Amino acid sequence: MSAAGSSTAASPYADTRDMYTVHAMFRREFALLPGLVRSVPPKDADRAQVVAGHIELVNLMLHRSSTWRKAITRASKSCSPRQQTG
Repeated sequence: MSAAGSSTAASPYADTRDMYTVHAMFRREFALLPGLVRSVPPKDADRAQVVAGHIELVNLMLHRSSTWRKAITRASKSCSPRQQTG
């Protein structure tokens, strides 16, 4: 392996370790978000803004990743037309 995420002639298969790491990060971050939101004290606008910024960042990263596009494509093939329009 010459560099992370690349393959060489000796290894014709894709290195999927980075994909696993990204998936693990998304699972971890989205699982932590509800507790993070609940931990903001009432009327603490500064902390709420920081938490909101983190949520926006994680959401943006998900939407820009190929993971999201693949999930939407797979889901749209298995959903009825009514489910897709919601």
